[in-house]
Amino acid sequence: MDRWREKPDVIGDPKYPLEHRVGTALRIFKHLADSYGAKTGKAFVLRGLPEYPEILEKKVGAFLN
Repeated sequence: MDRWREKPDVIGDPKYPLEHRVGTALRIFKHLADSYGAKTGKAFVLRGLPEYPEILEKKVGAFLN
């Protein structure tokens, strides 16, 4: 995914930090699940997913088991 860089830093990239990328991916997943439920009437039950601001504040490591 990052072949255009000579030495990619997938965790500490200051322009696109890991927390931003994880938060964005979780937001997209949640919206897709909500859209699926709205379209089919079969809602996904998602519990315990942190919101984007919480991920930015606490960092990704706080949510890993």
